[in-house]
Amino acid sequence: MNRAENYSIFQRNKDGYADVVFAGELLKDGRQFIHPCAGAMPEDGLLYRYVSAHAVREDDGMEVTPWTKCKVEGENWSVTFRLPEGGLYRLEARVNLGENDAPEGGSFIKIISHVGVGELFLLAGQSNMSGMSRDTAYDPPCLGVHMYGNDGIWRIAEHPINVSVNTLYPENRETASGSSPALSFGREMQRRLGVPVGLIPAALGGSRMSAWNPDEYGGLTRGMLRRIDATGPVGGLLWYQGCSDAMFEGPKVDTYLPRLRRTIEYWREQLGNIPIVMVQLAGHNEPCDAERGGNWEKDVEFSDMKNRHWAKLKEAQRQAAHTIENTCLVPTNDLGLWDCIHLNAGSNVILGERIAGAMLKLAFGKMGQFAPDVESVTKTADGNVLVKFSSSAPEAIFQEVTRGIHVEDENGLVACVCAKKTADGVLLTPEREFTLPASFHACWRRELPTCIPRALSGLPMLTCYGVPIQE
Repeated sequence: MNRAENYSIFQRNKDGYADVVFAGELLKDGRQFIHPCAGAMPEDGLLYRYVSAHAVREDDGMEVTPWTKCKVEGENWSVTFRLPEGGLYRLEARVNLGENDAPEGGSFIKIISHVGVGELFLLAGQSNMSGMSRDTAYDPPCLGVHMYGNDGIWRIAEHPINVSVNTLYPENRETASGSSPALSFGREMQRRLGVPVGLIPAALGGSRMSAWNPDEYGGLTRGMLRRIDATGPVGGLLWYQGCSDAMFEGPKVDTYLPRLRRTIEYWREQLGNIPIVMVQLAGHNEPCDAERGGNWEKDVEFSDMKNRHWAKLKEAQRQAAHTIENTCLVPTNDLGLWDCIHLNAGSNVILGERIAGAMLKLAFGKMGQFAPDVESVTKTADGNVLVKFSSSAPEAIFQEVTRGIHVEDENGLVACVCAKKTADGVLLTPEREFTLPASFHACWRRELPTCIPRALSGLPMLTCYGVPIQE
């Protein structure tokens, strides 16, 4: 039920409206409604004749809906308003002692403030979505970007987003939380769309795909959907997850794509074909095991295996954006970390703006950015590699291109030692001859290169891994 509370945001429909329930209870002591000049108790014992309500704009007091007589059942009263997109609105209810009294002459019984109609977004995934970094960056709250807290109370959105105090949703109880990209995202969406934005946190740090997939445990998905009973429909979903699967469930990374596809399919069965912006995993700057001592060759081999698990999962995310309708993927491979795996506060501000740019383009047809993505890789007649991009081609990074960009054939990895931008894409020169079949990897290791190929806009390319090289 779309019941209004202070700071609540409602999802607008395709016509730009939301049906909002304004409701309350008549206090048992009706004497508080009797003006001192009204005299004694009415003979029939009724201290009110009717309840009426209306909605006004908070900025100028202009009436949005006229005074409307409410439905009264016992001690409960309610009315449903069709509110236009925008706000913020104030909802006012009065009781009237006389049948013929004007609604505006009654006594206030309830006021709800800061109500908006705009766009609601679910926040799903693990710690980088719920927010974990605890350093500082300018990322302020603002009126018109609100959140439905885990305690079931609407408020102005602020860090930390995923607070577990008095939670109604214990399945995603956090032990610690900090800054999240969601707040920056919400501000940018409000600025660009001109309507209020509501955030609904449902992520959990450390959660694996099995906690979201309805065919496995799926408890976090069930908890996320329970929130819809309180908030009403949503307009989109942000998804940032996969670290735990890549780190701790390496053998399962090959099944990540079909499990993610099934999870999104189930979400849309419940929520409709909502747009989903996914975030590709960032780096992981934990020192490789070889740097901790021990058997060097064994540790290097183990570190390479972890790099490949990480890369395979990032490739699965890339393939998901290619194959699942109404989705897109946002890069993070150039962003800084607060610890070994969580984005720092400044990076969260940047990421939130990137997610907003992708959502604006994907769902609203507005100006935004999709990251450059490898479309095809071809071996040229002279043994070089031509990479074509589906978006604007990245600028060639000549000095640093050898770091993190490889061809791999039956004899192992081949670093690319030179890059040249052409009309068709980027031409890479491998350090040795390679044979087909072979595959192409870019920005794939957990410890990312210091320089990453970017579009002219500055947005880095998406990580890719195992892209077949054509002849």
